[in-house]
Amino acid sequence: MISTRRLFSISAFAFLLRLCGAGIMLGLQVLIAQKLGSTQLGLYAVLLSICNIVAVILPMGFQTIASYFAAAYANEQRGHALRQFAIQAFTQTVVMAVLGLLFGAQILALTFNDQFRVAENWPVIVIAALGLALMQLSASVLISLKAALTGLSGDTIIRPVISAIALGVAFYFFDPPFVIEKMFFYLAIGFMIVATVYVATMAYRIWQIPNQHELLSAERKRWWFYAAPWTILALASDFFFDLDLLLLTPYLDLHSLAIFGIASRLVSLASYGVNAIYAVVLPNLFKTAPSPADHLFISQIQNANRNAVAMSLLMLTGAIFVAPHILKFLGEEFAIAATPFAILCLCPLVRVVFGPTALVLSIHQKPYSSLPPVVVGFATLIICNNFLVPSYYVTGAAISAVIATTVWSFSLWLLAVRKTGIDVSIFSGFFARQKMS
Repeated sequence: MISTRRLFSISAFAFLLRLCGAGIMLGLQVLIAQKLGSTQLGLYAVLLSICNIVAVILPMGFQTIASYFAAAYANEQRGHALRQFAIQAFTQTVVMAVLGLLFGAQILALTFNDQFRVAENWPVIVIAALGLALMQLSASVLISLKAALTGLSGDTIIRPVISAIALGVAFYFFDPPFVIEKMFFYLAIGFMIVATVYVATMAYRIWQIPNQHELLSAERKRWWFYAAPWTILALASDFFFDLDLLLLTPYLDLHSLAIFGIASRLVSLASYGVNAIYAVVLPNLFKTAPSPADHLFISQIQNANRNAVAMSLLMLTGAIFVAPHILKFLGEEFAIAATPFAILCLCPLVRVVFGPTALVLSIHQKPYSSLPPVVVGFATLIICNNFLVPSYYVTGAAISAVIATTVWSFSLWLLAVRKTGIDVSIFSGFFARQKMS
């Protein structure tokens, strides 16, 4: 069982790295806002959201299940099985990227209008997304092989550094109207270089694992059984704000999208320490065989939840006080982002309160049961956006996000309790103590 001290030490160090990286990313956004204006910052937010979403889609869920299967195969010394898993995961990621390059631009041209210039930038977006996807796949495996900080450093500090270099080069060689598009060109090059290093590091480590058992033919079906729904779950949970930003494009102009993008990025930063806690503990939970009477599993969940809630409250409360000062650097036009940011801060807290319910359903071989709550949540988001955003703009978008997150998290928690009998919410320990007394 992972101790509270270790959870805090790993997640705290990862958060410090993330803080440094976020400082870099914030500096980039300040520079874009001051030198290019809010509309170019909005364009940057839209293109970056598309890049993030494509990066999640390309591995088809294998970047999420990689942490679970890698931990299990390494623990059982099944090196051959892990190597076969890695080969399939990376091969299909590259194949999906090629298909995206060939057919994605035509589809996107029907979705976005000319102000976002998505279709003409599609090739570099896909290549950048491919680099991110390969980094995320490698990081998931490395975290499971007890190289958590190596895995987490890619997204926390290396990616921001590459972004800074890309923007600097674009500013140096090109005029303002073309800086953002050229920045993504250099991002694509940088991400692919780092991805190559990450893949090589991961390959070296997994090739050191001895092989005691061959890969069973049924295991490939098991990979897809979990990966298929987790493609949607990872996209909906980890990149909820990116999807929401794209859903808001029919309602908001680039300036308003830039404000929402700034607020949501700050929330993602504030909640990263919470995500790091679950990233460290979830692979170990997946290896157990939980039941309502499995005290080890429940105690691990409760330990993770307590630490996650404590860190969530600490960081989000501090972020609310710090955010107005940060927004001043962007200019007076971004001061109104403080209110949406404060509202959006409720989203990660709501998720932590209800716990990692999707994990429980997956362990009980019911991963597809997590999909209906996701559909309900995003349907709620679309409906709320339609009613609130035209009248209340960015603040309405923030309120819609909180409502949708609450509906989704509650319905998923309720479904998990009914199907498995296990309550992984923050209240589970309280209810258990009440029954004992």
